[in-house]
Amino acid sequence: MRFESERLIVRPWKVEDIGDLVEGLNNYEVAKYITTKFPYTVEDAKEFISTGLSPSGAVSFAVELKESGKVIGGTSIRIDGDVVTAGGIWVNTRYQGSGYGEEIWRERARYCFDVLGVSEIQSGFLEDNEKSWKMQEKVGFKKTGERKKRFVQSRGCNVMEIKVSLKREDFYA
Repeated sequence: MRFESERLIVRPWKVEDIGDLVEGLNNYEVAKYITTKFPYTVEDAKEFISTGLSPSGAVSFAVELKESGKVIGGTSIRIDGDVVTAGGIWVNTRYQGSGYGEEIWRERARYCFDVLGVSEIQSGFLEDNEKSWKMQEKVGFKKTGERKKRFVQSRGCNVMEIKVSLKREDFYA
């Protein structure tokens, strides 16, 4: 799988991405909103890239800047019949605030609907991550009312995740 937006390329991880992966995930401001290991080491990155799977078993992808080839984040997708369970996205703190997060959410949704042919994308966000919710809401996601506790290693505790869903007809409305 590979897809592009105006400024980004989403593609499988490569061994050459290890440095960018560690730089992005070994940062508490990123790690506090995702369920990855923390601190995040070169060994963690090597293991992750060798499997290509997120901790939840979804297929993971690097998010690369077209202009420079720098990997600035990641995302994941798990297909279950006519539904995609999309992991969140993460963006290196040095690249936050430039609209990359929303661009990733939008293009990943377009890919899932147009190429994978699914009818719905399910995702979520940790209850104190208002930025993630705002990005997803701009793309058309709606809260489902479902809540689930997730263990966040960097915080050392469970945090409530709020589930969201995006249906094909809402995305193209």
